[in-house]
Amino acid sequence: MFSEHMHDLLRETPEDVEEPPRELTVEEAVDLAIVVQQNDQLAEAEVIYRQIFAVDPENPRALHFAGVLAHHARQAELHDPPPPAPGYDPQTLGVLFGRPL
Repeated sequence: MFSEHMHDLLRETPEDVEEPPRELTVEEAVDLAIVVQQNDQLAEAEVIYRQIFAVDPENPRALHFAGVLAHHARQAELHDPPPPAPGYDPQTLGVLFGRPL
């Protein structure tokens, strides 16, 4: 009565059936960005926030957590001093400023 393919489909359980991918809602995307950010995947979180802002530029949760991300990135930047310039001599600078550096 049923073809072999139909019998196979009838034997499948819901766990066996793979759902097609779907777009996230804005709130789901914000939740994902926050989780990614909390896992220190900051570059990935920034990409997600940018995609959210393309759709909902005034989303308050996304604005807040993207601001936290930017603040942490800026703090990390401030704590990582730039490499010394070529020819850098701390003795010479110490003499110029009247104290050792």
